[in-house]
Amino acid sequence: MDGDMILRNIGENVRRLRGELSYSEVARRCSTKAWTCYPAHIEKLEKGQHQPGVLLLFRVAEVLGVDLNQIIAAPKRTRKKSAA
Repeated sequence: MDGDMILRNIGENVRRLRGELSYSEVARRCSTKAWTCYPAHIEKLEKGQHQPGVLLLFRVAEVLGVDLNQIIAAPKRTRKKSAA
């Protein structure tokens, strides 16, 4: 799997898990006293246009109430049943 595909998968997962939360709300909740997350970070992350650091991925997972694995997981592929 190439880097672009990984970024797209992460973006799709964040978009799906974010639900009704706005970019601004997710960014506000991700921010700490030592680090500021901006809505553009979340938007670019969802669009696969941002190569996120571990801190951002960890904070997004925490804010969305999911395990980090759910953010970085590749989509499950379904196999087509062959006609016998």
